[in-house]
Amino acid sequence: MQTSAYMAATDSDESSGDDSELLVSLFEQPEPACSVMADLCDRGGRAFPYTRSKTRWRKRPNDELKYLRSQVAELEYLLAALHQSGRRPTVQAAQLQRLCEANQSPKVYAALVENRKLRAMVARQLQVVKTLQSTIDEHVRMKAQKLPWPSSVEAPDELMVAILHKEQQQHYPLFDDIKER
Repeated sequence: MQTSAYMAATDSDESSGDDSELLVSLFEQPEPACSVMADLCDRGGRAFPYTRSKTRWRKRPNDELKYLRSQVAELEYLLAALHQSGRRPTVQAAQLQRLCEANQSPKVYAALVENRKLRAMVARQLQVVKTLQSTIDEHVRMKAQKLPWPSSVEAPDELMVAILHKEQQQHYPLFDDIKER
């Protein structure tokens, strides 16, 4: 199946002018078959039906400037209203501050007193712990001095372990008594 343009190109043996016309006819676009295609061709192949003009691009920043200027005017008006209304309740604010201080000062004082009591209690407990620790260390040292160690270096290991075990068993009740106090 050969198209008429192809047949015309193969059948013609005319001059080079006819060859150029033939080449142009080969690359020509066919006429649009429907109205949708005609619309696309009318737009020049653009996806949008309109052109984006330079005035349209300039209009957006102008609109934004108008909006921002109106916002500035509105906020300045609000600020002026707040400055005028802020001068009246200064007496009321001072009264509220005095009322808060009067309400909070006894609570703050009570919290400080409680804090001092707790610190003193912790300091006393720390002192008791240090005293108990030094007493236990001293007691262990004195017991170690009284231990009957074998004088011979060649004493059996079982004898040394038995002596240490006996001393350890004697210290358990002593520590329990101190913990219970």
